[in-house]
Amino acid sequence: MCVTADDVSINKTFTSSSSSSLLSSSPQPEDSLDTDFDAGRESTSGVISSTLVSYWTWAATLLQSTTVTVMYGISGAYWYAAGATIQILLFSIIIVMLKVKAPGAKTYLQVIRARFDRATHLTFCVFALVTNFVVTAMLMLGGATVLTNMIKGLSIEMGTLLVVGTIFIYTFTGGLSATMYVSYFNTAVMLLLVLVFLYKVFYAAQTGGHGSGVDSVYDTLICFKVNQAGNMADSHLTMYSARGLIFGIINIVGNFGAVFVDQSYWQCGVAAKPFSAVAGFLLGGLTWFTIPLTFGTTMGLAYRAIQVLDRNVTTMWRGLDDDSVKKGLVAPYVANRLMGTSGNLMCVILVVMAITSTGASQIIAVTSVLVYDVYQLYLKVGGAWVILLNFVIFTIAILPLTIVMYYLSVSLNWVYSFMGILIGSAVPPIILSLTWSRLTGRGMSFGVVGGTSCGLVVWLMYAGLKNGGLSDFFESTETSMLAGNLASIISGAVITVVTSVVLNRSNNDEKNRETWEMTRDIDNPLRPWTELYSKELNLAPTEQLDSRPSLEAMESKYRRAKHLAIIFSAIFTILLVLVWPALMLISEVMDRKSFTLWVNFFNDFTFF
Repeated sequence: MCVTADDVSINKTFTSSSSSSLLSSSPQPEDSLDTDFDAGRESTSGVISSTLVSYWTWAATLLQSTTVTVMYGISGAYWYAAGATIQILLFSIIIVMLKVKAPGAKTYLQVIRARFDRATHLTFCVFALVTNFVVTAMLMLGGATVLTNMIKGLSIEMGTLLVVGTIFIYTFTGGLSATMYVSYFNTAVMLLLVLVFLYKVFYAAQTGGHGSGVDSVYDTLICFKVNQAGNMADSHLTMYSARGLIFGIINIVGNFGAVFVDQSYWQCGVAAKPFSAVAGFLLGGLTWFTIPLTFGTTMGLAYRAIQVLDRNVTTMWRGLDDDSVKKGLVAPYVANRLMGTSGNLMCVILVVMAITSTGASQIIAVTSVLVYDVYQLYLKVGGAWVILLNFVIFTIAILPLTIVMYYLSVSLNWVYSFMGILIGSAVPPIILSLTWSRLTGRGMSFGVVGGTSCGLVVWLMYAGLKNGGLSDFFESTETSMLAGNLASIISGAVITVVTSVVLNRSNNDEKNRETWEMTRDIDNPLRPWTELYSKELNLAPTEQLDSRPSLEAMESKYRRAKHLAIIFSAIFTILLVLVWPALMLISEVMDRKSFTLWVNFFNDFTFF
């Protein structure tokens, strides 16, 4: 059963009115041009964490986490969640370094321009924009596909146009400051709806033959056998999954690029002081972890349970084919089977909120790159009209991109796995630009271009070895995607480091000091960064105008924030990637008690 256009109109009216009320109550600083991109630079950790959850919850978070659970079992949802959480946690370290070594920067590209030449800067501008377009393509592809399948009579063209229009209005209303405050609302509603689906599947009384209740779902799932995922005992209820592990590695590599190369996450860090930024990223990462883990596990296992029950009743499966599963249609299918029209409507709300918040972050990211790193730097123009022009250009560019990918039958699963091959090589150079004074511009450029080239070559080689070769371009195996992702990020790191060591043999304290003084020169003379830190660093008014605190003073002041970021991000990364999966391997295939504990755990984690 499909949702009607009237249902969607009611939902959009409710969401718009709620968002408008929040927008009207959010701060509107006088310096609107800068605050459109840095939200005043004094946001709290709570605002940062809710914004990160809202930004990082793509349509793919809901759709792809469910898809990989269907394909690989419980390991799929776990590796999706853990493999995309650690980047947010580790990013807190880089944000502290940015705030100390380039406190006046609005974009990470400004740091690159301060240290290196125009060619290096423009190369990374291209990769930054490519990242935003890839993320937006994934966002729109998954969202438009789901909406056109759930809303009767809605074409892909009209669905894309409606979503793009919503994103544009949402973003242009108030810039970064407004979208950050609306993120509270988005995050709360998304978590609430995830809990509704969780309770319907695992805690509601068994109704309608859909296997509701933990025991009922378990009894149904032990009858299902998966033959192609390399799972122990062909079970969905195990972490022993060869293909699930391969997906986990692909997910980790790809999402390093999606976070570290995407300006929108740097934007969140810029919007707060160091301690607030660190706390916000740590809390935001752990909060976001619950969404794909809970939603993916719930909807993916419910789909397999429905599949078993239907076959028991009719001896044949009338559900989704493999292509529809890879396009991300499992979640809306399960929502409809379990809850009918109300389930469809809740799924539409989830998808629209995910598309809107992440789409807004991408528009702001692209606009900030163009304003600060292209227009002001090379074209010497600026102003509010430039921001509006960028909003319009980017939102219009999304339309043909989404429609072309839809008609080429590019699946969400393929784009998600391919992402790391394109942008993974940019991660090591970007990290080194804030941590290694010996880094050179040529090292950065050779590393990012060479890494991507190596990734593409390795991916094509592996893809060409399978049956049928490259005849089906958009159906690459997990092995070829894994090889391409690893080749991209590893070769990018090696080329960057080796080239820099060969070309730059000088390494002394004076050279280091000169390097970071160049990044500390990044500033807005009308709103200098010393003004922001004056109270914390006990700066007198004359000092604010005539001098600034030394790098050593900044490092000393925020050493605790740096240590907090390093310690907690390292602990949680080891826990999520090594310790937790290892402990789950002990049970091999989950028995009833283990499965019940697992469900209760992510229920409690999500609720609290």
